[in-house]
Amino acid sequence: MIAPVEFEAAALHALQENLSMTEEELIMETARLLGFARTGPDIRSAIEAVIAERLLPNLSRDHLGRLKASA
Repeated sequence: MIAPVEFEAAALHALQENLSMTEEELIMETARLLGFARTGPDIRSAIEAVIAERLLPNLSRDHLGRLKASA
């Protein structure tokens, strides 16, 4: 069991390290940072939910549509 705040922190760290990412890249990198070698359906849906509910309102998109932390 991983708390949503941990998924959120890992996703933010991934964005800060990579500057911008597609949503798919963000999901995969978040899972990797938390020690998962692959993203099964349960992990994927948990990460997607956190990104949608907690991060997307505070993120922007670059000219290619990739997510990036708002300035």
